[in-house]
Amino acid sequence: MSDELLALSYFGLSLPSVIAIRQWGDFEGWEHKLVLDEARRRFALGARLGSTFLLATPPMENREVEHLPGRYQELLEI
Repeated sequence: MSDELLALSYFGLSLPSVIAIRQWGDFEGWEHKLVLDEARRRFALGARLGSTFLLATPPMENREVEHLPGRYQELLEI
C-alpha cells in the first residue's frame, strides 16, 4: 500500500473518502459484533490512507429505524 500513498503524495492528491461501512444497522448479537470489528478495521485502513471520511451505507435487511441512532453512535465512538 505504500506505493499508492507515495503516488498520491507525489501528485499532491488526497483520498477524501474510502470504503463503505455496510450492515451497521442490520444485525443483532454476535453478528453485530462482527460488523463492528469490520468497521474498526476499515476505520484503521482509512486512517492509514489519510482519509477523513467513510460512508455508513443505509441498512439493507433490517427495515426498523428506532435502533439506528444508537448504532450510529457506536460507529462515531470508534
